[in-house]
Formats: sequence, C-alpha cells, structure tokens
Amino acid sequence: MNETTNLFIMLGLIEDKPDKSNESQEDKDCMNYLSEGERILSLAREKKERVIFKTHNLTVRLCDLKYPRLDVEEYKAKQQIQSAIEREIKKNLKEIKTEECLSSKGIPFLLHFVNKNYGCKIESASNLFEKGLARDVSRSNIILTIKIKDTTFYLPCSPGKRFSNGSYHYKSNPRHFIHMYHAENFFYPLFGINWLNQLKMDSFDDPDIENTMKHLIRDLVSILENYKWDMTDLPKWFSSYLIDCGYQENTIHNCYIKASGSESKPATLYKDYFKSHSELFNLLSFVYGDSYLSYDILLNVSGKSAMIDLPYYYREYIFMTLRHYIANIHDLAEEEKHRNELKRIVARAYQTKKNIPKHVIHKMKSSELNTYFGFIEFDEDVDLNLVDSITEEFKKLNQNIFNGYISKNVALRFRKLGKHHATGLYYPSIDTMVVDFRHPTSFIHEYFHMLDDMLGDLSMKCEFDQVALQYQQLLISSVEKEREEGKEILPKKGKYNLNYFLRKCEIFARCGEIHLFRNLHIVSSLLKPEETSYFAYPDDKILNSMIGEYYTNLLDRMKNISYKTGEDVYEKNLHFASV
Repeated sequence: MNETTNLFIMLGLIEDKPDKSNESQEDKDCMNYLSEGERILSLAREKKERVIFKTHNLTVRLCDLKYPRLDVEEYKAKQQIQSAIEREIKKNLKEIKTEECLSSKGIPFLLHFVNKNYGCKIESASNLFEKGLARDVSRSNIILTIKIKDTTFYLPCSPGKRFSNGSYHYKSNPRHFIHMYHAENFFYPLFGINWLNQLKMDSFDDPDIENTMKHLIRDLVSILENYKWDMTDLPKWFSSYLIDCGYQENTIHNCYIKASGSESKPATLYKDYFKSHSELFNLLSFVYGDSYLSYDILLNVSGKSAMIDLPYYYREYIFMTLRHYIANIHDLAEEEKHRNELKRIVARAYQTKKNIPKHVIHKMKSSELNTYFGFIEFDEDVDLNLVDSITEEFKKLNQNIFNGYISKNVALRFRKLGKHHATGLYYPSIDTMVVDFRHPTSFIHEYFHMLDDMLGDLSMKCEFDQVALQYQQLLISSVEKEREEGKEILPKKGKYNLNYFLRKCEIFARCGEIHLFRNLHIVSSLLKPEETSYFAYPDDKILNSMIGEYYTNLLDRMKNISYKTGEDVYEKNLHFASV
C-alpha cells in the first residue's frame, strides 16, 4: 500500500479494506454465511402483518364499536358485548334529526340492516294515527317503522319518556294498537343476524373464517354427537358436519357412527329428530350449507302480541363468534404495543454483531443447528464447548417432541439481553428468535412463540380459545387474591403488566412449556424446570388436561408438514392451519 493510499485512508476518503488476496476459501464461506444473517435482517423493512382479519369489512365492523376488554366470566362478557352494541345503536339513531333525512338519503348505519334477502324493511312512520300513538307513548318526534314479514314495529329514535317494549293502544280505541320497541333493544338482534350473515359471506373467501364458524358451532351443538345417524334422507350439509366430528359411514348398518367406536345412542332418523330441535338444525345448516339467515327467525307472533328476540342457539352462537373476534382485536392491540416497545429499544438484538471472531463464525457455520434454522449466531462470549451439548438436547427434543420441524426462514441468535430485561425474545416481523445464552431455559418458550407465528398465528385460532380463557381466569384470580393480601404481583403499568401476561401469544408459549414439563415430564437445559416456575404457570387439573389435549393434537399434526427445498413457509403454514 503506497503513501498516497495511506493518506486517503487517514482522511476518510476511502475505506481501509483488508487484503483478501490470501484469504482461504473457508474464510470466504464464513463471510458469505454472515451475509445470510444480514439477508434475514433486511426483512425488517418489509412489515409482515398478522393476517387474522383478512376481510376488510369484518375488521371495520368490529373496530367501529368501542368494545372494552372482555371479562373472562361468560355472563359478564355477554353484558359487555350487548352494551357496546346498544350504545353504538343509540348514538347512531340520535344522528337522525329529521324524517326527511331518513327518506331522502337514508342513514348509513341503517343500511346494514336493509336487505331484501334478509326480510327487513325500514322507513319513517307514515300512518298518522299510529304515528301519533307512538309519539304520545314515547314523546319522540322521529318514529321509525320496521316491517318483518307482515308485522310492523314502531321505534322512537330519541324517546323522552319511559316505556316498555310491547303493544299499545288508546283506551278509547283498543282495536287499533301498535307494537313498540326501544330502538337499541330491537336493533341488537338485527345486528346479531346481520353479523352472522356477513361472517358467512366472508367465509366463502376466507378459509380461516369458515374454519372458525364450523369449530364454534360444533362446540355449541355437541349434543348431536351422542347419536348414531341413519343415512336415509340425510342432508349433505349434515353429513359434512358429522364427518368433521369424526363420524364414518357404516354401509352395513346404513348409518354414520363415531370413528372412535365410543358408545352411542341408537341410530336416529334426521327428520324425526328435526321436529323437536328445528332451531339447532337450522343454525347448523346455515353454517355448513350455502344459505343466509332471515330476520324472520326473530319474530314471535301470538294473537295480538308480537315480539322480537334471538332464539337460544342463535344468541349463544352470536356471542361465541363475537367474543372470539373481539378478544383477538384486543390481543392485536396489545401485540402492537409490545412491538412498539421493542422498536424503541436502542440495542437491536436481532442485528448480527460486527467483528465476530473467525473461530466463532466457523462454529456458527458448522453448527448442526443450521439443519433446523436459516441462520445461527453465537455471541463471542458463548462457551463454544457447551454449544454441542445444547445442540444435542435440541435435536432430541426436535425429533421426539416437535416431530422433526424445520424452520429455515428463522434466524436463531444466542446473545446477551441485559438491556431488554428479558431472557429471550422473538421478533415475528423479521422471523428472528433470540435467546440469552446465560439463560438457555428460555429457549423452549421462544420456540413456541416461533411455532405460533410460523404455523399461522395459532394462538388466535378458535381451537385455542378455551385454553386461553381457562388460563386467564386462573391468572386473574391469582393476581386478585395476592392483591387482597396486600401484595402486588404485577405492576399496573409498564411492559410486563397484567395485559402482557393475558395476551394469547404469551399464553400459547407458557402453556407449551407447561405441556412439556408437567404433562410430558421433560427435563432439559432448554426448558424452564417446573419447580422454578411462578404465578404465570398456574397448576390446575382442568387447565393441565386442556393443555394436554390441545398440544398433543398440535404436535401430532406437525408430523404431516412436508419439507421441500425452497418451499414457501407461508404456503406451508396455510395448509397446516386448514387441517
């Protein structure tokens, strides 16, 4: 190197690059391996969004309503959902200032409910006698009429006087009466039917919504699984339902029977059973068939009395679907907060460190962990003599527990995480798993985060809902009990508050750990020992059983994942999620 070149380097006009003329092929390969880590890092600029709600309309319809975080108690959650919807209905109806506004351009909120296929007609009241009666009862200047079938209901938009839902007439003229309802009470069941119809419409384009609807209805009508079913005149949609429930055709006896061979009641004719369970079967045919619901199912007419109400199974199913999607919206909001916290951290644990010693790079490149991950990084302070032992432990876990799962799109980094106040991190937006090498027991927790993300946001699927709810109930109960005794387990604010531990993705990872150390009795350097676990790992017979059933099924399904060179990981995950 001549003096002029040295001068340019000192002035910073050119970069001092090492002489690579004598560099070995092995050294070049190591440098190329480091560039793989940088390639994975570059994905940080390609913000990968969670695809829980692919349908734009579904997201908007839920986010427009101001739902609170739902209580874990079912009856309280029902009240919260109904109150949120009714508040929004009252708010929108107050915006109707004149009847001319309604008749000339309509009200956007009401357009959701006006559909000739669903059997509902909304307009301003025109009969002067009936309109006057409605105004006298409610003291509202604007009266809506809603007609379902041949029955008309009168709804005051802004009542100034208390009244009860029911029928009214003048004492002097009892033969002329009207059916009156509080608007929010009337529109709530309409909202529910409209919600299910929109879900059905979305499900034709989104397999995840279709899967969610079918899973939840199977939970609701599980009573039907107690029978054998005669195949005579069996509707196609009901056959599909039975197959999804694990039934098989028995051609000898001409019936569907549980594949498990469990005891069932005698074969039942569908048409006979339908007579006493028509509501249940109609809802089931809606989910598994191609038809939509009509508002007619809300109407109950007896003599002069006419009522609007949601039948039991419809009411329960509407709640189940709303609860699932609302909970996921809150979970996504908490997840976004968590990711924003990670963005604000100065020390970027997902970036490949500079100036890694050559012998460490050689170990990174030659590690057998490369068989399972797309890139491996070791901190220079890692004891490389212990790396092989850790690798052997993971290989055994991977083969015997995770059924040979390979995640070539994920970078695995063993780093120090002191500034992060964590022993492990998973960055879903850039497919990077980081483990503090001083705390290898955090490995499995982060690995379950990775599985959750790679296999299509499993924690957000309805199959995981009951596990999450049971966990949340136990955790909240534990925190409240300690609080009553004057102890605060968790801070009310900050990164690791109660909402952090109630996130479904966190529950998924912790329950995965519970399954390994409590149900499978796994002891490993990569897994937190049960005796060191704390309040976030509640020990409960029901929870342990639910965890065992869910994760046994999950890990068993992973056997069916095929691995091909260059296969797109997300295509593979979509296939997995639809199984």
